[in-house]
Amino acid sequence: MSELLSPPVSSTASANPYRQLFAARGTLWFFVAGMIARFPSGMITLSIVMMLTHSRTNYSLPSLVASTAILSNALIAPQLSRLADRYGQSRIALPAMGVTVTAFVALMLGARLMWPAWALFVCAVGSGCIPNFGAFSRARWSHVYSGTPLLRAAFSLEALCEEMVWTCAPLIVIWCTTRLFPESGIAAAALLFTLGGLVFCAQRKSEPPALAHQSPPAPAADEGRASEVARDRSAIFMPVVLISSLALLGFGGFFGVVEVATTAFAKALGVPGKIFYPLSLCAVGSFIGGILYGRRAWGLPLRRQFLVVTGVFFASTLLFFFVGGLWGLALFCFLSGGMSAPTIIISMGLIESLVAKPRLTESMTWGLVSPLVGMALGAAVAGPVVDWAGPARAFYGVSAFGALTFAVAWVGQAWLAPPSPQGIRTVR
Repeated sequence: MSELLSPPVSSTASANPYRQLFAARGTLWFFVAGMIARFPSGMITLSIVMMLTHSRTNYSLPSLVASTAILSNALIAPQLSRLADRYGQSRIALPAMGVTVTAFVALMLGARLMWPAWALFVCAVGSGCIPNFGAFSRARWSHVYSGTPLLRAAFSLEALCEEMVWTCAPLIVIWCTTRLFPESGIAAAALLFTLGGLVFCAQRKSEPPALAHQSPPAPAADEGRASEVARDRSAIFMPVVLISSLALLGFGGFFGVVEVATTAFAKALGVPGKIFYPLSLCAVGSFIGGILYGRRAWGLPLRRQFLVVTGVFFASTLLFFFVGGLWGLALFCFLSGGMSAPTIIISMGLIESLVAKPRLTESMTWGLVSPLVGMALGAAVAGPVVDWAGPARAFYGVSAFGALTFAVAWVGQAWLAPPSPQGIRTVR
């Protein structure tokens, strides 16, 4: 551990662990800066749609450009994190930020000057170079608190931070684009991204050591993980990363279906303005679930917690077969959403426990971008179902993604078991 690391964890850590997280020097700065730098991830899609629909006559091009930005980030962010593990977070994040901000400015110019569609798609690909500051921040928490009870609370706080970002980011976009000018949503995203990213990268003392600067791993104590580091292949092929990513993809699919189907359902009921309530209660449920999970220690091993939480989530999605009104839908969203943050926290905990430190940032990034892919898939599936069978039946897709999440957790139990006895760490 570095000179930054926290003082010994007191016996009261489990009573209120959130109060002790920031005892280590520098943790508050990188956490707040990382939270600010994450806002563009929740702003870029809506910003592109609202900006382009102002100057274009249809929704097809704006939605395709926005989807390109999402999928581009889902592919590029893990590669950036892989490089960050090898060469250092700041060394990789700063050039990537330059590319991203340039792409943001180009998108604004393209919308204003009516550039051709192909140019907008090129800019959207460039905007996908956003480093995953959620994974960067979690890697720093692991560097500070690995092996202590506070790490679970730190991961819980990160999940709560992301819920707040995904709740507040669209409100910022809506306010900017309706009160200022159509391109102001992306302008605000670029400003927050630049400010948060620069401050985050300036916190060098909390940055985990890069693989390129480390001595070769000892062959005996952590042989399995050392071999994974030695192999020059993507972290997605590690069982724990693949299982966690597929499970979180199911959660993303859940939210993608809910967004599209709820919008159509509220419009069919004649109350399109009330879509805010069920979608907000998804986030509120996740926020509360994350707080409750992070405040106490659980007796089950992480892989069993993973199975229980995804099982409860799947059971809650069966309620969507009985959607009859908006307030019933809001209740179902609250109950299912309550499992979102705990699942993310547990997934990140499993990855932190079973993946070698030099591959941690990349591994977490795969888990954190997979919900974005799931959201794109869920929305793509829900739209045609709404047109073909109506919004009520589109909610059946929620249970399909819930089943996927639980099935992955069930089948993956054998691969999430603790390492061999000679390993120095076990699943907590």
